[in-house]
Amino acid sequence: MLDSTEKATFLSDGEESIHELQYYLNPHAEQILDCYDMERVIIWLIEVLTPGKFRVT
Repeated sequence: MLDSTEKATFLSDGEESIHELQYYLNPHAEQILDCYDMERVIIWLIEVLTPGKFRVT
């Protein structure tokens, strides 16, 4: 486990189990979501919030 006084940054794909592991290792660490998965989440949110008006193929 990382020392809680150490600065740490994690890069991940947003998977919940990975997020939980990162939090377990260092709850104060910075967590960065990679761009590909961030784009997927944004597109999914747009599709959910505006049904039938926006579609990515």
